[in-house]
Amino acid sequence: MKTPPVKAVASQWSSRRVSTSPPARVYGYVRSRELRARHVSDQIEPQRLALDAWAASVGIIFDDVYVERGFGADCPFNKRTQGKAALARLQPNDVLVAARFDRLFGGAEDAHASLALARQRKFAIRALDVRGGQAELETDESLANILLALAGGTRYAVSLKRKAVKDKQSELGRYKGGRVPFGYLVDPEGRLVPDPAQRAFVSQLHRMKLSEATGEQMRLAALEQGFTLTTAGIGKILKRSFSGS
Repeated sequence: MKTPPVKAVASQWSSRRVSTSPPARVYGYVRSRELRARHVSDQIEPQRLALDAWAASVGIIFDDVYVERGFGADCPFNKRTQGKAALARLQPNDVLVAARFDRLFGGAEDAHASLALARQRKFAIRALDVRGGQAELETDESLANILLALAGGTRYAVSLKRKAVKDKQSELGRYKGGRVPFGYLVDPEGRLVPDPAQRAFVSQLHRMKLSEATGEQMRLAALEQGFTLTTAGIGKILKRSFSGS
């Protein structure tokens, strides 16, 4: 159903948006698992009525309502026909509103990924059964924790937790793991600090490069000082140190 753009927005809806932002476009989303739903809980019409009642209560008009049929809850949002169309259309400050939260995502992993995308692209996702449609799900920290808990011991949840640990270590100035770059070492507190002997040899490599030494000559020079490096590795060291990292 195509309707005119948003004409009026109630104060409770627009309170977070600054006056310099473009007018928000508001889209609805409803979904049925079957092409012709047999159960009331899966029917489209009650969801449409709920969206219409909510829109009237907050003073907005939907720019469009995406009607999804034939996709179950296990199908990721971006793999559904209308879900994919909605994601392609949503712009910063736009809002996608579902009648029910369980109509939106294909499990906890999909929900987490979809809400992360919303944060990245600066559009909002809401559901009428979550705080009356006033909560922006992508910014709700409690919801993120719930989704992570639902993911349980899955590989996705484990990877998220590892990333969180590495991000925290980075904030504290600690090395996040992996091979230590040549020229540095990890101190007892887990921080990446310069290695004097290796940094001195990096300086020697730069001098050799200026004198047009070959990669093989640099490799042999490294061996003489106890460093086992390949010519390709030396090239990466020179490039990295030249960039200041």
